[in-house]
Amino acid sequence: MTVQTSKNPQVDIAEDNAFFPSEYSLSQYTSPVSDLDGVDYPKPYRGKHKILVIAADERYLPTDNGKLFSTGNHPIETLLPLYHLHAAGFEFEVATISGLMTKFEYWAMPHKDEK
Repeated sequence: MTVQTSKNPQVDIAEDNAFFPSEYSLSQYTSPVSDLDGVDYPKPYRGKHKILVIAADERYLPTDNGKLFSTGNHPIETLLPLYHLHAAGFEFEVATISGLMTKFEYWAMPHKDEK
């Protein structure tokens, strides 16, 4: 017998009328581990210039039906490239349009990473 995961959005108790992706979506489109491996950049960047990272500062995205979808910056899509760029010698300035702090999609965080 196959166990089916729900395709219904999960309630986000932190905000009224807000939701996380369904268990099914999380099982299909996120990974419990980042599968991050060591990197080696024998000739790292040594310049003075930094990379400007423009990130989202919104936690919720209003949808057409009036509900709020929990959103933000995907942790792997955001942090993995920064990890490699940092290992290659680059530094960053992180900014948002409003000047508020960056928001991450914590529901997409690899929850079984050991490091």
